[in-house]
Amino acid sequence: MLLEGADVRLNYEVIGEGTPVTLLHGFTQRGRSWHEAISTMPDGWKWVVPDLRGHGDTRVRPGAPYTMDACTADLEMLWDHLGIARTHLAGYSMGGRLALHVAATRPERILSLLTIYYLWKGMMRIKAGRSGRKILRFNAFERFVHWLTAVTFVILGITGLNITFGRSLILPWMGPAAFSEWSVWAKFAHNYLSFAFTVGVVLMFLMWVARNIPTGADVEWFKSGGGMFGGEEPPAHKFNGGEKLIFWLSMAGGAGVAVTGYVLLFPFYGTDITSMELAQVVHSTVALLFVGAMLVHIYMGTIGVEGAFEAMGDGTVDVNWAKERHSLWLDEEMAQTGPNESQRQPALRPAE
Repeated sequence: MLLEGADVRLNYEVIGEGTPVTLLHGFTQRGRSWHEAISTMPDGWKWVVPDLRGHGDTRVRPGAPYTMDACTADLEMLWDHLGIARTHLAGYSMGGRLALHVAATRPERILSLLTIYYLWKGMMRIKAGRSGRKILRFNAFERFVHWLTAVTFVILGITGLNITFGRSLILPWMGPAAFSEWSVWAKFAHNYLSFAFTVGVVLMFLMWVARNIPTGADVEWFKSGGGMFGGEEPPAHKFNGGEKLIFWLSMAGGAGVAVTGYVLLFPFYGTDITSMELAQVVHSTVALLFVGAMLVHIYMGTIGVEGAFEAMGDGTVDVNWAKERHSLWLDEEMAQTGPNESQRQPALRPAE
């Protein structure tokens, strides 16, 4: 279908009925690139699939802009035409960048930013259901270090993205005066919270490095895709292959942003202009990749896997959760139960 605008003839499809979800394709792709993914999705969704400017069968008048603002205006025109007041929004590659721009500049039109995997699979449930018994997974100190690192990471991520993209994304929405005030405080937070973040990364490394050495079980976990695309999740120790990958990405990313960040924070202490410029490029690039990896981690730890958040909430997980996702670790914990009271018992307790 075609929709005529002031400087664009927008090609689009609408597939299905239900809650609207707008899908934004990547660079050099087109709306129909989503067809295979849509075919695997459950019912109850109304898929709005446009060809973005410069792609597919959408045509733009000579001299018209190919900007994020122009693409956002196209989407608003389409939503108004279809009578959609608010929509979920999901994007791939360039479409993901556009989705962030739309969410920042037109938040009133967005229900949420979604991952296609969640629409497809939903939450990974405890197949056997909850047992009513829990086992300790992380102690209080481990949880403190995790949340110290996590909270400072989120603040550093937001304030760092403000430094990089604030003028294009936030300034038009917030206005010059408020943006200037926010940016001053954001820069202070970014500078000083970096020390707490670095401490957290170092403590996490010392606490968990021994548990994150790759094993043969991790190879099997990756071969089967961790059970994320069907089938049973392979046996795993305290951390599975995916969690170990996130750990090492976090350590590499944390070290990268810390070292380059301190070079920028304390300029010209053994550095020159060239090395400072290099540090700026490396810091920004690693930080963006780091944020992307952590978004996957946050997704899996919250809405992606049932019962996962509890591990960093009160420190416990359901026994059936442990059986299905970390059976080798559960066996190790249960093996500590012996016939006499002198042997350490696993931390099992009834669920409240």
